[in-house]
Amino acid sequence: MRKGFTLIEVLAVIVILGTIIVLFIPNTIKLLKDNNLKVYKIKEKQLLEAAEDYAEYDSDFSGPDSYQPIKYITINTLVSKNYMNKILDNSSGDECMAFVRVTKKNGSNNYDPCIICGEYKTERDFCTTAMYQSL
Repeated sequence: MRKGFTLIEVLAVIVILGTIIVLFIPNTIKLLKDNNLKVYKIKEKQLLEAAEDYAEYDSDFSGPDSYQPIKYITINTLVSKNYMNKILDNSSGDECMAFVRVTKKNGSNNYDPCIICGEYKTERDFCTTAMYQSL
């Protein structure tokens, strides 16, 4: 009777574990990135809904008109008026920059959300750090 493992058995286990790691780690990383993207899309939807509620129910908001065809609602306004909570970056926990562009289209308001975080930015031409800082 022998005790312990042979060198070949130990090497076989190491090769099997290495193969498992090589196969599953990239898939896990991709899955985590995809989930982060889904989280930001949900946050965009929450931002949009909060802006719509603010524009509809808050007397402080005056919609776009012929003199000012584009209006902006910042995340700071929505947070201070209790329409939503701050949006935090998933990886760092820092506050994200966010705003909603409101335009008049076919007689009703059109809302376009924008979120700028460390690892995520809404893909729209007006969605820039400079635009947020100018608001």
